[in-house]
Amino acid sequence: MRFAIALSAMLGEDVTIVNIRAGRTTPGIRPQHLAAINAVARLASAKVKGNEVGSSSVSFSPGRITGGQFDFDVGTAGSVTLVLQAVLPVALMAEKPISGRIVGGTEVRWSPTVDYFDRVFLRGIRTMGADVSVKLLKSGYYPRGGGVVHFSVTPRSQLDPLITLRRLGGELRASGVSRCANLPQAVAERQASSARDLLGKRNIAVDEIEIVHTSEPLGPGSSITLWVNSEPASFIGADSIGERGKRAEVVGSEAAESLIKCVDTGSGSDEHFADMILPYMFKAKGRSRVTTPRISKHLMTEVHIAKLFDVAAISIDDSTVPAELSVTPKEHGIV
Repeated sequence: MRFAIALSAMLGEDVTIVNIRAGRTTPGIRPQHLAAINAVARLASAKVKGNEVGSSSVSFSPGRITGGQFDFDVGTAGSVTLVLQAVLPVALMAEKPISGRIVGGTEVRWSPTVDYFDRVFLRGIRTMGADVSVKLLKSGYYPRGGGVVHFSVTPRSQLDPLITLRRLGGELRASGVSRCANLPQAVAERQASSARDLLGKRNIAVDEIEIVHTSEPLGPGSSITLWVNSEPASFIGADSIGERGKRAEVVGSEAAESLIKCVDTGSGSDEHFADMILPYMFKAKGRSRVTTPRISKHLMTEVHIAKLFDVAAISIDDSTVPAELSVTPKEHGIV
């Protein structure tokens, strides 16, 4: 839904989405989905019907993307980065720069941390020539949220193609951020130590895992985010979120294991990066090629929606590991 709404705004084409989350235990739009719809609607001066919690359909009719200052509040611990996924590609189409703040969950299950978003994903966008920044001002954890993120985007009509092919090997180095709030600092330190030990056993050198300990958020929480930083064209990261009853060592080892699994495939990016980068590839002046450990269901859904909008020639080769995604924008596509 977020992807379809974003493409609608970027192309200036109306869209209607039905049977939203029909197979879920709680079907229909949830607060974080509503926040993304309303955020893109504000950016694109859109007329929207069905934008309410529980709605199973929404109609979106975009207008001009003018630019300016925008502040959004998810209203729950819903993911800030999922809202950013919908907002940022639209903001690149604006008539003038866009900036603002988003309030919600910054380290939430089933979504990338703000640290991953900044250190891995945005690095990929910047490689394509985009001027986009995201800054974490305050962490927000489930269930109370309250995290604050500032974002800024300078519009650009076209981006450079992105090429992340199979890595050729060589020494790998990693860095990370281990956070905890309203918990002993030792929690963040134990997360980092566990991750560092496991990466070291797999011959991945660790340059630094920054320890961040705060007492500002509304509730306790922790996270760790890791990324590979030794190859300019490598966009590989992993994260893990702390939970009640989950030992800090497990949080750290989960993130390290995810990073190692991706590295072992020889891919130039992780699967979540491949999911998130697709709309930016539609704005590239030429063919982009990205390798990924596997073709996720999220990515397949996005490719299906993109073909409905007819914005690019898209091919997927999943006959080998890593798989490869190739995107060539059409002349009438997004510019």
